[in-house]
Amino acid sequence: MPRRNEMSKLLMVMGSIENGPQKMVHIWPYKTIEDRVKARGQAGKEGIWPPPGGSAHLTSLQSELFVATGFSDLK
Repeated sequence: MPRRNEMSKLLMVMGSIENGPQKMVHIWPYKTIEDRVKARGQAGKEGIWPPPGGSAHLTSLQSELFVATGFSDLK
């Protein structure tokens, strides 16, 4: 996680507490889509994201991209 966080700062990780399969959400803010592509590509090349063995535990994966509004602190 430390090296991945150098590429782009992790804003938040959330996990579910209800019964059933565990759900996890992590939020990485980027200034541009190109910044995201660059960070994800570099992390993949270095073999640090997704974490080794992490994919073996996934039953589904979903990525969503959101754009901050003008009044957002993330903008």
